[in-house]
Amino acid sequence: MRRHLALVVAAVALLGCTPGPADREVPARASDPTFLTITNDPLGPLLLGSTGGGFTSRDAGRSWQPLPPARVPALAQAETHRGVLVSLGPQWIEYDLALEREVTPVTRWPGDRRIVALAASATLKTVWALATGPEPRMLRSRDEGATWTEIVPTGLCRQPRGLAATGPREDGKALLYAACGPRGLLVSDNGGLSFERVPGIRNARDVAVCLRDPLVVVVATPLVRVSRDGGRTWIDGRVVADRVAVDPRNPDLVFAIAPNGRLFASKDGGRTF
Repeated sequence: MRRHLALVVAAVALLGCTPGPADREVPARASDPTFLTITNDPLGPLLLGSTGGGFTSRDAGRSWQPLPPARVPALAQAETHRGVLVSLGPQWIEYDLALEREVTPVTRWPGDRRIVALAASATLKTVWALATGPEPRMLRSRDEGATWTEIVPTGLCRQPRGLAATGPREDGKALLYAACGPRGLLVSDNGGLSFERVPGIRNARDVAVCLRDPLVVVVATPLVRVSRDGGRTWIDGRVVADRVAVDPRNPDLVFAIAPNGRLFASKDGGRTF
């Protein structure tokens, strides 16, 4: 049994170190990535957050440019219908979808909170913002950040590594996912008021969803796993990742950042990279 476990651990480690194209890796200052996303702009730029700042790429990760303000930690992001909201910790800023200009200048969070996780359902104009503290405290906006209401979610882990919200399903509701590390993947179907575990995911380092298809969910466990039925069944990829992203228009295009800083891309929904 111990030998079998050792072989599994070794195989996973090798997957995380699989050589990738030399021209696809995160910037040196982004050694601790906090999020990865693809905006809904027609050019589909990548946005990478880290404690060393935010970075953008318009060539699928072959080159990167710093996102202003430079060297300021970019801790979380959420995409609205008009732009991308980025948390700088105690402040936030919103960019257009092309990541070329500011839509909203640097603004302090309500109550001087420090926001470490964000998610948005663009169609519903709803944004969720999670603050640090001894107990989970979440701000929710139903007007894309103009006004905020505090909610106290039950069942949520203290420090999610990432949040992701789907568009409305057939019942008109959005699902809010939380990647909770060793507590697994949690989901809320009531606007973040309560969470429950998603079966089949024991560890969740990050989670991403597809704007076009609310049934597509991608999780870094750290092995990349993909569901196309809202989490009922899962397909295993062949790369280990800390952060994942799904193209908002094409659920088959998946990106993953491996622990060694390599950026991997999949064109078949995460089966191969």
